[in-house]
Amino acid sequence: MKKIGLVAALLSLYLLVAGASDTTHATTITPTFTVSLSNASAGANSNINYDYVVDSPDALEAIHVSFIPSEFGVADDASVPTGAGVGGIAVTTVESHSNGSCSVSPFLSYDLYDATTNTLNVLADDPRLPAATWPGFADADLNGLADAIDKYPNFLNTLYPGITPRARAFGSVDSAIGFVDRAVNVLTFEPGTTLPGLGALDPALGYPVVVIVQDPTAPALPGLVTDQCTLFRHLREDRGLTRDNINTAANEAGFVNRTNPAIDATPTFLEYAQTVRDQDGDGIENTLDSCPYDSTPTWNPRGSDPVNDFDADGIPNICDPTPTTANSDEDGDLFLNRQDNCPIVANGAGQDNQADSDSDGIGDMCDVVVTAPDGHLHEVCVTQDVVVGAGGTPTAPTCPEVVLDEDGDGFDRLTEEHIGTDPEDPCGTSAWPADIVSVGPPDTLNKVNIVDLQSYILPVRRLNTSLGDPDFDVRWDIVPGPGFFGEDINIEDLQKMVFVMPPILEGPRAFNGPTCPYP
Repeated sequence: MKKIGLVAALLSLYLLVAGASDTTHATTITPTFTVSLSNASAGANSNINYDYVVDSPDALEAIHVSFIPSEFGVADDASVPTGAGVGGIAVTTVESHSNGSCSVSPFLSYDLYDATTNTLNVLADDPRLPAATWPGFADADLNGLADAIDKYPNFLNTLYPGITPRARAFGSVDSAIGFVDRAVNVLTFEPGTTLPGLGALDPALGYPVVVIVQDPTAPALPGLVTDQCTLFRHLREDRGLTRDNINTAANEAGFVNRTNPAIDATPTFLEYAQTVRDQDGDGIENTLDSCPYDSTPTWNPRGSDPVNDFDADGIPNICDPTPTTANSDEDGDLFLNRQDNCPIVANGAGQDNQADSDSDGIGDMCDVVVTAPDGHLHEVCVTQDVVVGAGGTPTAPTCPEVVLDEDGDGFDRLTEEHIGTDPEDPCGTSAWPADIVSVGPPDTLNKVNIVDLQSYILPVRRLNTSLGDPDFDVRWDIVPGPGFFGEDINIEDLQKMVFVMPPILEGPRAFNGPTCPYP
């Protein structure tokens, strides 16, 4: 699925932090947070309550990892009885149903129960979520616990191969409440864990926490929910002491789950988020954009927009083959337009079933580059100091910067900011650092060849110049600074020009290589 599959799958729920926020750089999301302790005393087994909001029209998040400062005590799986009540999540989200506008806003409240982290005690994935008959909803051994609590869902092993969480919690709501059957898994990892897609995380950040909604690995299926949009609001509680599970014979109450720092302190909570990519730079993320290669900044994808979508079918006029004739499934592949990751080229079950090899929210059938994600993304961190007892000196965790090359053109953001190219656009003389010249024979627009190389010496000799020299121009300093050489623009810049292998092209070197495939 385009939206409910990718976004709900990758979207992580959010812990912590209140008040002031700090971003690494410009972002399309500006979340707000509050956090409170039920008991702020040092050493207390306090409940921690979090309120996280991303308002419309901010972008959806593809990845979100929260960090519990290591000064806090976080119980491991062995310390808490399986099935004990460890907290809850209440979720307000806005959805599109049956190709309508984003106007359905269910309030979903999940009770969270301690669940096994035994990755070898596997729960089968057949049938897959969101099927009501998913094995995780059943209680095969009649012990009062859903089998997703007693066993470890196989899709979590797929997502985190070879990694055992420190703790896991599970919750669910049925279709009578949530329109479709839904499940969440809250995974808490040891500080410094290497997570897929994020690499090794600094142990100083604390315990990484992610929440997996539904089954991210499940094949796409046509369904009721055809889109997800901001606003998102998540209210979360981590209990200091567990509560009893009334469905079981045992009494699971009173076990330690969270503990404040043992001494007066001001620990710092940090959250890392990464947005869904936006290929055409119109401010509409790919998973929400039915027209991802044609910029439509004035189109409102979340509601009714008769100016930009005459027939209200979820595809803006600029790329709608039948802009005045409503057709909720333009390509006839049984995936409705707002759900379809390729709405005008059939890619349903009879073709490739919404295959999206690079997980950029654009189906392979209409993806310009199938082997690398299309579009730029943004990373954001928010931090907050929380006073425990009389407080202390706050820590200062460093925000992870996971994606250094946000537009995938082979040059990281800091380099592009140095030379003045656009770090969010992969092509063009003002965007692709290697494409210095785009005029004159032979045509070099969005292509790197001898003309770009010659520009280091003709018509002005930029080579072997530095800041302060009359012929110096930072645009030619594509490997910033002098490096091993005496001048800022030197042989390293030429070597980068010749040998750079932009990820957007998945391997071919830029020099005398393919034309950049993006407009």
